[in-house]
Amino acid sequence: MNATTLDGYFAAAPPDIDDNGAPIVTTLEPIHARPPTITAGQLDARQSLASFQSLVGPNDPRVIAGAHAILIAPSSALDSATAANELRGIDRAASQFLSSISASKRGITLTSRTARIPISFTNGTGQRVRVNVHLASTKLTFPAGADQTIELPPHNTTLRFLVEARTSGTFTMRVTLTTADDRFTIGTTVITVRSTVFSSIGVLLTVGALIFLAVWWGNHIRRSRRRRLTVFVAEPA
Repeated sequence: MNATTLDGYFAAAPPDIDDNGAPIVTTLEPIHARPPTITAGQLDARQSLASFQSLVGPNDPRVIAGAHAILIAPSSALDSATAANELRGIDRAASQFLSSISASKRGITLTSRTARIPISFTNGTGQRVRVNVHLASTKLTFPAGADQTIELPPHNTTLRFLVEARTSGTFTMRVTLTTADDRFTIGTTVITVRSTVFSSIGVLLTVGALIFLAVWWGNHIRRSRRRRLTVFVAEPA
């Protein structure tokens, strides 16, 4: 057996013949492939998959299935409905996973103008996740920032956030959770906040004013009595 090239092999190989000794000629018909069923705009599913992968890691079965969906979606072998459904599976898997993450709705009372308020989170995914917390309120400011990135271990976690009250009364604060890249919104929780800061200051000022008036009236009465006594002693017998 001698080594040869592919072209040399076909040149040296005898042609196929039929039973009559005539060479067999095979004619190839041209194939016209259908255009891809998924447009470039629809392929933004890659961004969704990258966001989901940042939460669960590259070896998660849902990420592997999503990568396969993106790979086969542009194929002309799939109709548009099947290809779109394959891509929607990425968002469905991410939404199901993120539905296990939430913030508590318990009320909070502020007794000082600046305080670190506790917010409890539940992570039922069974693994550590990294999320963004967005705080919003018309009656509160957030000295450490209204947007913060936190890590949540499995189960329940309570974290404290620095706030400053602008006024007293009862109002709300919105807590919105998103993925670390803000691609997916996990959920929004509305927390009721009751601030007694400025009402306490008003009580102190009122009490102080009453004490001042009491002292002033006491001094005024004593001075009046002294003047009447002096006049009585000075009168001639």
